[in-house]
Amino acid sequence: MTHYDAGNIDRLYSEQEKLFSDEAAVYPEAVARLLGRDAGRLANADTMNVVLAILEKELAIDGDLHLLGDMLSGSTERAEHMLFLIENFRQGLLDTLRENTNPQASEKTAEN
Repeated sequence: MTHYDAGNIDRLYSEQEKLFSDEAAVYPEAVARLLGRDAGRLANADTMNVVLAILEKELAIDGDLHLLGDMLSGSTERAEHMLFLIENFRQGLLDTLRENTNPQASEKTAEN
């Protein structure tokens, strides 16, 4: 069990988060996306821009992979999986941008 499991498992299945509406969704990726959504809801616009720029650079085909290198700490065995987690975190951040530009989504978030 990870620190993110505590109190958040139910959120993965909630109507508000809708992380498992896609049958292909798997737990680690869904947790990464939920974490991205949480971070996006806490970040101001400037912070969001900086973080997204870092992630875009990291995920680019010719990216420097500094973040990935730090996450792997010497072993490249799980590199593809780690990049997928980074992509899901980024997608969670982008989800919050869509929430902020979609008034109906923002209202649903405020109700819960």
